Amino acid sequence: MILLLTAVLSLMAPASVIAMQSHRFEFGEELINANWTGKGQLSMQKGKDGILLQTGNGTGMLTTTVGADIRPQSGVIIAASGVPSRFYFSWTTLNEPQNRSFTLPFGLTTGAAENQDFSLEGNWQTGSHEIAIILPPHTAIVLMNIELRDQNIFEQVLEPLRSFWVFDTYRPYSINFVWGPQIGWNTAERQHLFDVVPPVSLSGTLAMNVMLLVLMAAMYCIGVWRKTQKKQTLKRIGILLLFVWILFDARMGSEFLSWVWTDHTTYISAEHGQRQFRDRDAFYDFADFAAPFVIDRESYVFFAEYPWPYLGNMRYLTYPSIPGIDYLNDDTWVIYRRSDMGVDELGQMTVDGEAVSPQGKILGRFDDTSFIFRVSK
Repeated sequence: MILLLTAVLSLMAPASVIAMQSHRFEFGEELINANWTGKGQLSMQKGKDGILLQTGNGTGMLTTTVGADIRPQSGVIIAASGVPSRFYFSWTTLNEPQNRSFTLPFGLTTGAAENQDFSLEGNWQTGSHEIAIILPPHTAIVLMNIELRDQNIFEQVLEPLRSFWVFDTYRPYSINFVWGPQIGWNTAERQHLFDVVPPVSLSGTLAMNVMLLVLMAAMYCIGVWRKTQKKQTLKRIGILLLFVWILFDARMGSEFLSWVWTDHTTYISAEHGQRQFRDRDAFYDFADFAAPFVIDRESYVFFAEYPWPYLGNMRYLTYPSIPGIDYLNDDTWVIYRRSDMGVDELGQMTVDGEAVSPQGKILGRFDDTSFIFRVSK
């Protein structure tokens, strides 16, 4: 009903009110539409898709100024890097005594162009601003586009309603508690409601309870003013409480069912070797793959991308063979997601290129960073 009403109102409203206002900074060849200044140890090279930014031993900045007519609530940066890299987006309010500054960190991982959405809600002040892309030392990225978005009035109403129905994923803490609905005021904030633990957005439960108390007080006062029978007023308040209870039950029940559906589609019904289980990803398929190689060993060496929760899981899944780090006595090494570990030309296990074992061979490989290695007798 709310979506339908908003759609009807949007048809009646002027186009200038409906359309999202945005300001785009292009960095492709012959597309640069602002005066940018490089500061610090920053080198710049224009390219077809964007501008290559590189730093040496120091920090570099690419800055420009935007006018007071730009009042965004969110934005997006499109950039790429050949290796995992970090950079920062900063903005400083000009023409005020404090010159308040804010900085957001971003990471690039894939090597392809990545969209980095961010929220400016509550931190972008009135007036002109200096915006900047900041690169740490020894960083190289291709900057393609920056867009600052000013959402229209209908989007500002719809985004909190949409965010109320955004669900958290099932995580280890979910067995004990859930965060419940969170309120995001723009698209970028809605897309990242549960990225940070605990969530930094407004609690939907708190907002709804405050609204409920206000409505109950208003209904009671109206009943007294109209001299309505107290029984009738209490009945109306009871109906309101029932409605809110059903709404929350539907919201939280839907979140639980979304976890069930995700487990079913990504793990239970997925083909073996392609299963992904919650925050463990493909680990259980890897454990099934590794178990036959260690079943005849009392213990084996186990290295994973981080100890928890994989070490404890392997103790259970390969029992009575026990994982550990006794690499002086155990001849079988089980490696899970360690890009820094491999086997050199002499058949020795290496960590960051340094040999750490006698000669041996790989018995089986699960993927590029997960395999089973056994020392030769």
